[in-house]
Amino acid sequence: MITRLKKFGLLGPEKQLLLVRIWLLLAGTRLRLLIQGLSHFTSGLTLHRTIAVTQSMPAKQLEQARELSRLVAIAARYTPWQSLCLTQVLVLQQLLAQRQIPGYFSLGVRRAGGEEQEPFSAHAWLQCGDAIVNGAVPGDAYTTLSTFSWGLPTAGQNPLHALPVRGSALSTRHRAHRP
Repeated sequence: MITRLKKFGLLGPEKQLLLVRIWLLLAGTRLRLLIQGLSHFTSGLTLHRTIAVTQSMPAKQLEQARELSRLVAIAARYTPWQSLCLTQVLVLQQLLAQRQIPGYFSLGVRRAGGEEQEPFSAHAWLQCGDAIVNGAVPGDAYTTLSTFSWGLPTAGQNPLHALPVRGSALSTRHRAHRP
C-alpha cells in the first residue's frame, strides 16, 4: 500500500487529478451501463456496417491516446467493482472525444474453446488510426458485431479503408455484458 501511495505521489498533481477523475468516470460509467445499457453511450456516435480504418494519425494524438489508455487501465485496477474492457473503452472514448482525438471502438464475440463454462465471450477494443490503444485483440479471435466512431472525417475528406464486418447483422440497440 505504501509503495502504491509513493508511486501516486510521484505522478505530479496534474496526473493525480486525472487519475482520480478517471476513477470517478469508471464508477459513473459502470453504474450507467448497469442501469441504462450501452445505447446510452452510443446514441451520439456513428454506427458502422464496415470498419473505417484510417491509415494513421498524428503522432502526438496517438501518444496522448496511449497515455490516457494506460491511465484508464491503472485506475481500473483499483476499483472495488469490475472495470472490464467495455467500461474502460467507454471511459477512454469520453476522454478522447473531449480532447478531439478521433477514433472508434468495436464490440465482438467469439465462441469459447475447450471446456469453458460460458458458450461465448465478448470483448471491446478501441482504435485510434490503425493502432489498437485499448483492449488488444489477438488476430481474428473475435467476430466484430458493431463499430462506433467519433471525430472521424466524413467521406471525401480523408481516404478510409472499409473492411467488412464479420459475423451477424448489426443492431443499434445493445445491452452491456453483465458479469
